Amino acid sequence: MEVLAGISRGNISLRAGTERLIGSLPSKQADTVRRFVTRQPLRPGFRVFLQDMYERHIPVVVVSGNIQFCVESRLAPLRHLIHRIHALEVDLDRPRMRALIASGTTSEAVPKADIVLSYPAQRRIVIGDSLSDRSMALQADSVFARDRLLSFLQQRELPATPFNDFHDVLRQFPDSGLRAGK
Repeated sequence: MEVLAGISRGNISLRAGTERLIGSLPSKQADTVRRFVTRQPLRPGFRVFLQDMYERHIPVVVVSGNIQFCVESRLAPLRHLIHRIHALEVDLDRPRMRALIASGTTSEAVPKADIVLSYPAQRRIVIGDSLSDRSMALQADSVFARDRLLSFLQQRELPATPFNDFHDVLRQFPDSGLRAGK
């Protein structure tokens, strides 16, 4: 928790914090971590949201700061509705997991803004809740935010549409300039 507090205060970069957190996990526990994550409930309305976007031919790109094999496992039943998944790759060939973070200037473990900008789009809509979503939210045309991301944007007086779950996002989606959901 000390690492997370340091990230929140800005004393530790997302990249350094992620390296520390991932490095604290034994590689032999990868399957246990995967099973734990797979059992966690998805945010309410996520399945309906993905189906609605798929039917409208609006590609959904999941950009996560979580471990790739966990994200892939958790979203496996919905994978056909998701255009692409980007998350943190890890090396399991050592006693402790090691985050595979590309070298570069970003202070993030997963360069979310770069990923968002790599996709051609008329409008970039970001849906997020964590500190790791800040950079991609700053690159978006519209942001649906909650928790720490919402606080960050509000403190800077930047526009964001608050949401609790994906049912809220679908109800408010017309405000983004796209067609209304069902």
